[in-house]
Amino acid sequence: MMKTTLMGLSFVCLVGCVMSTQTEKTAISMPAEWSVVSPAEPDTCAAIDGSYKIFGLGRQREGAPLEKRRLDAALGYEFPSNKMPDQVNIAVDKESNMLNISFGDPVNRVFSESVSCANGWYEFEKKMTDQYLGDGGYLDYLFRYVSLGKDSDGSLIVHLKLDGQFSTFAVIKSREVTESWSKYMTSE
Repeated sequence: MMKTTLMGLSFVCLVGCVMSTQTEKTAISMPAEWSVVSPAEPDTCAAIDGSYKIFGLGRQREGAPLEKRRLDAALGYEFPSNKMPDQVNIAVDKESNMLNISFGDPVNRVFSESVSCANGWYEFEKKMTDQYLGDGGYLDYLFRYVSLGKDSDGSLIVHLKLDGQFSTFAVIKSREVTESWSKYMTSE
């Protein structure tokens, strides 16, 4: 009897520790005052080449006010605040389908991403898996889906979707899905 009780208690504790939590946010729409430039032909994207300010405005919840957002973080290359570049240069090589991202002083780094053009947006994905975060926390996976478009005023619009799963001590899992919109003015 004692053995059965201990096995039952162990099972309940194990099931409680392996539970998965999930936070899923509903899709949000682009702010109404923004308008994406529609390309002349259906299978093309508006040119997004240019220099953009590192700080812009954006939101992560439907109806929320616009807040300050960083372009380096939206693109997946977040730099420390003491080494944050003033501007980001973006160029698309249409022959190779490569998005070239160049961060200015004091970083002076260049990155390239393979992009595709769909529905007037340049799109790319970044995936990270199996990263130790410290203090017993792990990033099981993080999928970053980025869409880039041109606003009618010349600004860069970034639509970001994140889908990630984290675990603590390799047993407690939590999944989070978030979405955000942000806009960055051209740099003079």
